[in-house]
Amino acid sequence: MRSCSLHLIGTTIFAPRHYRLAVHLVASGRIPVARLITHRFPLKDFVRGATMALEGKVLKAVFEP
Repeated sequence: MRSCSLHLIGTTIFAPRHYRLAVHLVASGRIPVARLITHRFPLKDFVRGATMALEGKVLKAVFEP
């Protein structure tokens, strides 16, 4: 059986303090995270979901295995 690995590399313009603030706001309930997720896709539909995001049709998507 052949082994496969996946590497994701991202970039950001945000500083660590921005992430700390975001986590604090989410944990405190001041940001309604559930309302921000506009779409859920099975992982097999990643291309469709990513295309919709690039077209501006998705605010936040969750890809589920």
